[in-house]
Amino acid sequence: MKGIVLEVKEDEAIVLSKDGTFQVVKRKYGEPLSVGDEVEIPAFHEHVQNKKWFGYPTFALMVSCFVILLAAIGAVVMWPDNTAVAYVNFDLNPSVELSVNRSMEVLSLVGMNHEGKELVQYMTDWSHHSLHNVLVNMLITAQDQGYLRDVTNILVTTTSTGNHSIEEYDSLIVQALQKAEAQLRESEAFYVYGNPASGEPGHPSKNNRIVFYRLKAAPEVRKQAQQAGVPLGRYILYRYAEQQGYQLPLEKIQNLSITELAKELGELDPLLVQPVSF
Repeated sequence: MKGIVLEVKEDEAIVLSKDGTFQVVKRKYGEPLSVGDEVEIPAFHEHVQNKKWFGYPTFALMVSCFVILLAAIGAVVMWPDNTAVAYVNFDLNPSVELSVNRSMEVLSLVGMNHEGKELVQYMTDWSHHSLHNVLVNMLITAQDQGYLRDVTNILVTTTSTGNHSIEEYDSLIVQALQKAEAQLRESEAFYVYGNPASGEPGHPSKNNRIVFYRLKAAPEVRKQAQQAGVPLGRYILYRYAEQQGYQLPLEKIQNLSITELAKELGELDPLLVQPVSF
């Protein structure tokens, strides 16, 4: 078998054979040999090391490694992020809790009271959708199920998960709320029921508006609310009422609307947007 000499050393030569392999060939002392010479490989070697440096097997291995690398990169980029970094509680009675990942995609949707569980049953196609889109769909669904009135006051309570800090994601949650509000104002599907006294429920109200009351809570407060069986935002209002000396039974906290609770408790500004821990 013939081959082309690629490199000449003192005691060996590297030859490219016609089958595409590199042969390390022992060279006899003083034997004339130059790069580019065509030689009969058997005539020049006593011991040949077949090293297929760029033969088909090596090429196939390189391609396989490249495909695996692309698949790994694709998995990192395209694989759904199922790690929750924050919980967002929406209380409009229904009360609903959502968990979101760092991209503000919704990972879970749970009703926190009887009305919330009923509302969630009507919600479809929400998994890994953006927080603001899920919120828009949730409020339109709540409206269609008769839960909303002319003025919609919604208590939004956020808390972090694990070692995450709610401060890392608070601005993203605020942006989602702003997007949802803007989208609802422009949506023909969201009109909020008109004044029942008009006798035309379902008639679009020109005065409808969304008011978000925002709270931030420590993870341990969420655990306390779960143990008490009360939605997080309402639990915070209950503890706040206790601290302020108001006599508001837990059952009343559960049943009043957020607007009614705000009237009962008076000024809520000390609580709003501030991290709460008990």
